[in-house]
Amino acid sequence: MAAKKISFIELHWEKMLAAGAGVALVGVLVWELVLSGTSVKVGSESLSIGDFEEKLTKQGQSIERKLNGDLPEDLKIPQRKSVSSADEFAVRRDAELVAGPLPRNRPWFGGMLTGLAGDRNVWFYEPKFVAPKAGRVLVTRDAFDASAIAAEDLQEFEKSSPKFVERFLKSESADVTWATPTATIPLKALWAELQNASSSDRPPRERIKAPWTNGSDAGGLVIVDVVFERRQKKPDGSWGDPVEVAPVVGALSYRSEISSATVGAASLRDSLTQGLSDIDAQMDILHPPLLPMKGGYFIEPAPTSGAAGAPVVDPVVAARQRDERKIAAARAQVERTAKQLEEKGGRLDPPPPGSNNGAGDSAAPPKDKGGGGAPPGMGGGGSMKKEKRDAEGQEANKAARIALTKKLDREKASLKKLEEAFAKAYPEEKFAVRTEAAPEPALRDRDELVVWTHDFDVQDGATYQYRAKVVVFNPFFTRRDVLVKEQQPLDGGPGIASAFSAWGSDITIEDATQFFLVRGSARDGVGGRRVTVELFRYIDGVVRTTTEDVLVGDPVGKNTAGKSGGGDFRTPYYLTDIFDDGADGLIAVFEAISATGQSAIETRTLSDKESEAYREFRDRSAAASPKKVAAREGK
Repeated sequence: MAAKKISFIELHWEKMLAAGAGVALVGVLVWELVLSGTSVKVGSESLSIGDFEEKLTKQGQSIERKLNGDLPEDLKIPQRKSVSSADEFAVRRDAELVAGPLPRNRPWFGGMLTGLAGDRNVWFYEPKFVAPKAGRVLVTRDAFDASAIAAEDLQEFEKSSPKFVERFLKSESADVTWATPTATIPLKALWAELQNASSSDRPPRERIKAPWTNGSDAGGLVIVDVVFERRQKKPDGSWGDPVEVAPVVGALSYRSEISSATVGAASLRDSLTQGLSDIDAQMDILHPPLLPMKGGYFIEPAPTSGAAGAPVVDPVVAARQRDERKIAAARAQVERTAKQLEEKGGRLDPPPPGSNNGAGDSAAPPKDKGGGGAPPGMGGGGSMKKEKRDAEGQEANKAARIALTKKLDREKASLKKLEEAFAKAYPEEKFAVRTEAAPEPALRDRDELVVWTHDFDVQDGATYQYRAKVVVFNPFFTRRDVLVKEQQPLDGGPGIASAFSAWGSDITIEDATQFFLVRGSARDGVGGRRVTVELFRYIDGVVRTTTEDVLVGDPVGKNTAGKSGGGDFRTPYYLTDIFDDGADGLIAVFEAISATGQSAIETRTLSDKESEAYREFRDRSAAASPKKVAAREGK
C-alpha cells in the first residue's frame, strides 16, 4: 500500500499561523500608535504623548521663572465668582471684619509705593533726645462737677479708671487737692535731632527719611507722651521709690497702647501719626485738660519758660499778666465747650421741673404715632429694634447736650466775673476780646514748651519731688524690613524716650484746712490762755470759713458739717503754747503728731492777717465775689 502524500498547507500550517499572528500584532500596533494615538492620564485629564511632553516643558519653564525671579510670570486670570442672590450679597456686605492689625508692608510692595525700598545697606542716624527740665509745681483745691459729665463719658471713665470714678465722681464729697508738676521741653533740640546725620561714623549714618517721622512728606515732630514720676520723702528724710503719675482721666493718652504695642503694629503707627498730626490733639497730650470743676480755680502755667538772666518783672505787671492768662485760658475753655456742644447738635436747656417732655428740644424729631410699621413677616421686628436703638441714642445725645449747655453757662458766668474783676482792678487797661483763636504753631517751629500733668494721688502734709521724660514718635517703627540687620532692633516700639530730667524742688501739700491767728492773750484769764483762729477750707468748690476759740491743749478745728454753711474744719494740730514777743506781739505755737510719730510745729502771729494767703482766702470766701486764683506754687 502506497503512502499518502502530505499537502503543502498541512506541511506548513504552523508557519502560516505564526505569520498571521505577526501580521495581526503589527496591525494593532499601527492602530494604537498611528491611527488612534497613545494617551497618558495626568490628574483628571488624559494627554497624548506629544501633549504630555509639551506640558512637562511648560511646567519646567514656570518653575525656572519662580526660582530665578527675573522672568515675567504668566498672568493667571482668577475664576469669576458670583453670588446666588441679593440676600447672600447683603449678608456678605454686612459681615464684620476680622479684628486685628493690618499686615505689614513688605519691601517689594510698600517700598515700590513710597519709593523708599532702596538699598538695604543704608545706615540711618539714631536720634538721642535730651531730657526736659523739671519746673515748678502748682497745688490746686477744687471740686469735681460730676453733673457736667455726659453719661456715656462717665461710663467710659468707669471702664478705664474705676477707682478714680468711685473716689471723686461717685462719692459724697467731690473735693480734691492735686499737684500739677511742670517741665520744659527743648522742642528745637528734639527737631534738630530728627534731622541729624553723621558722615564721620563708619559706616556713615544718613538722615532719617522725612515720611517716616509722621507719615507725611513734610515730616514733623510728634510727641506721643510726657511721663512724670514722683517720689515721696520718708520720715527719716530719705526718698522713696519713683512712682509713675497716671494719665489724666478724660484727657487724650496713648500710654496704654504704647506700652502694649507689638513689633510691626502698622495700625498703631497710623493711629499715632494721623491722630497727632492735628496740633490741637498734640496739645491735649502736652497740656491735658481737666474734667469739669465747680470752682474752675486752676490756672494754666505760662506756655514758655523765662530765659536765664531775663530781667525781673515788676510784681504788679506780673500779677496783671497772670490775670490776663487766666482770662485767656477761660475764654479758650468756653470756645472748646461751645465747639463740643455744636458737634452734639447745639444748645439744649434742661426741662422745667415736672416736665415730661424730656428736654423741650424744639429741634427733636416728632414721635412716630403709628402707621409706619411693617406688617408681620416683613421685617417689622428689625425695624422696631432699630427704632429702639435710635431712641436710646437720641436720649443719650440729649443728656450730653444738656450737660454741655449747663457747663457752657457756668464757664461763661465765670469768665464774665473774671473780666469784671479785671476791669475793676485795672481800669486803665482794656483786655482785647479775642474774636478768633490764633492758630497754634507746629511743635517743630517752637524753641521750647512748658508741659504739665495733673497728679490726683497726693496726700495732705506729704512732701514730693517730680521729674519728667518726653517720648517722641519712633520713625523706625514698622520699618524693620528696610533696615540693615544691625539696626532692625530700632523697630522696638512706637516711641523713643529721652532721659529723665533731674528731680525738681520739694513740694509739700498743705493741709486741706488752713487757719490764721486773729486775736488772743498769753495771760491767764477767767477762761484760761486762749486764742481765736479763723479757718478756711474748700468745700464743694466754695471756700468756707469759720472762727473758734482754742485753749492751750485743745485741737484746732471742729467738724460742723451738720450745721448750715458748716463743714469738716478739723486739722491735725493742737495749741501747745502762747507767749508775747516784743517784736511780733502774740505768738501761738501749734504742734501735730503724725501716725509715724513725727512731730511738726507751726507758729502763728497776728501779723499773719496781713499775708497774701489770708487776703486771698478772704476774697474767695465771699459767695458773690469772682473766683480767685487757687493754684499756688508750692513752697
